[in-house]
Amino acid sequence: MTMSIGSFLLHKTFQEESTGDRFYWYSLGLALAWCLGWAFLRAYTSDEHDTRRLTSWRYSIWLSLLIGGAFACICLAGAFIIADQEIFAAGIAGAASKADSRPVLVLGIAMITGAAEELFFRIGLMRLWNSNYAVLASAVLYSLVTLATGNLALVLAAFLLGIVSGFSYRRTRAWFTPIIIHGLWSIALIGIFPLL
Repeated sequence: MTMSIGSFLLHKTFQEESTGDRFYWYSLGLALAWCLGWAFLRAYTSDEHDTRRLTSWRYSIWLSLLIGGAFACICLAGAFIIADQEIFAAGIAGAASKADSRPVLVLGIAMITGAAEELFFRIGLMRLWNSNYAVLASAVLYSLVTLATGNLALVLAAFLLGIVSGFSYRRTRAWFTPIIIHGLWSIALIGIFPLL
């Protein structure tokens, strides 16, 4: 149910102009949906099957910054490469134009919804599966939900972000790891890419 509501709100968010109030309300509703989904999963699942210990906080933060920064740079370069491809051009231009009108506000909304997405898809959903396929399953579901945007470049980025964030989370067991990685990705593609 959470993914259906999330898909609907994500679709509505991408239909709205970032200059209108509905864009922000749909975005905040989307973040709320992901957070409620995470809370439900947290309440009704356990991570007892995962006996690995949390790595040190300091190590987890540095690893998150390193992986997130590298991934953000790779995606930024990738955006330039695929921006000329007809299948991706409209989606990339449309997403970049959202940040043109109110860049700081749009970036802030992206950081909030990105953190909520990571809570649900990486930290919440990955608790459901006790296998090495949890990362892949989470990334595939995240990509399928992102199809609601109609932006194929974003769907591809969502899958890659899901894989990178998922494996990083499994490695560190720190809740903030995927959130930092997603945040750096958002800064690169929403805060920097439109300026270049």
